Amino acid sequence: MKIEVDFLKPEFLNILFFKQKNLIIFPHVDVKKLRTLDMFCIDCSCIEIDATLIDDINDLIEEDFINPYNQSKNLYYIFNIQASRIYELIKNDSIRCIINVSNNIEDIPKNEKFIFYNRKINQFYNYNPNNNDLTFETELLINLKENKRIIDELFQIKQVASKFYAEYCDDIDLEKLKFVLNDFDPIFWPKIIEYIEKYYGIEVPKEILPENIKTNLIPIKIRENSYRQEYRNAIKIHFAISKNFIDALSAYINELKKASDLELNYFYIPEDLYVFLRENYWRDKIPDDFIDMLYIKSIPLFESKEELDLFFKKFSSKLPVDQECISSFSRNEIEFMEYKLNKGKDNQREKSSENNGIGKNEKIPDISNFSEFKNWILKILSEIKKQMELN
Repeated sequence: MKIEVDFLKPEFLNILFFKQKNLIIFPHVDVKKLRTLDMFCIDCSCIEIDATLIDDINDLIEEDFINPYNQSKNLYYIFNIQASRIYELIKNDSIRCIINVSNNIEDIPKNEKFIFYNRKINQFYNYNPNNNDLTFETELLINLKENKRIIDELFQIKQVASKFYAEYCDDIDLEKLKFVLNDFDPIFWPKIIEYIEKYYGIEVPKEILPENIKTNLIPIKIRENSYRQEYRNAIKIHFAISKNFIDALSAYINELKKASDLELNYFYIPEDLYVFLRENYWRDKIPDDFIDMLYIKSIPLFESKEELDLFFKKFSSKLPVDQECISSFSRNEIEFMEYKLNKGKDNQREKSSENNGIGKNEKIPDISNFSEFKNWILKILSEIKKQMELN
């Protein structure tokens, strides 16, 4: 089933679920597309209301609110409503709703419980995403295709919140309350607590938060997703370089196994292998010698050094590689030429016995005597050119 993702964004998850606020969206949105927001409202029963069919929406909502048979809160999708009727709704403190109107309602007085969103220009009028830490929301939405996963994660949060509230009502024991939150990384406890406070209308003691929580700490799961994105972005650049990269990763991990007796036989997927190395060995950057080796192995793939440098720099730019290491590629002209000469010589020997004389009985000058080495290169190039012209 194709899922529309216009509203499946961290800011909407933050507004509807964690902050428990209401949304007023304009202009008109297709009902099916708007109902994708159900995913962020798993703690409510979602009900549609066509305002043209009901005279007093507030009365209907109040009746539902005080109904003793309601086991959960209701969230109302309200359509086809005139701007003048919204004034009354925003005065209702107990309402949970998503309102969609066709006309511009910028002139309606803003209410802190109602977030105004202009879908046409993708702009909130009384909510700034940049002023809210959306790290947790981003992590939950890291893969929108796994819709079941998102819902399961939110259900887990709701279950933890229910247990927390039960303990809170029984006895405010900080250690017991902390134990309930242990399913989540402590860095996300403030976000879970915000949800609990907003949903249940309580105030959680601030002492529950560990003193060593640092807002710049990046949990392992988020780092892993970042590493996977690095890998995927890089291997899209050039197929042959990517194949060399994957081979080099395998060779590197084999060396690690020999050196440290690591049990790493479960790495069958190159992406998983890359994530393991980034998390455990290459946290800051990929080693220069690994990149240098990969560059040398990529030389046979290209006819010119300019082309090699172009694609290799694009490839490396997607990875955590030292920029000085990348810029050093331009200093490898001799290495590139030497490889091409030797490769050309080997190919000529295999192709035809007529080419066996090119440099066969000559000793390659030491590169420390650059003048002699340069003359030797020029001579070999001249002989290769002659043979190519003959062929």
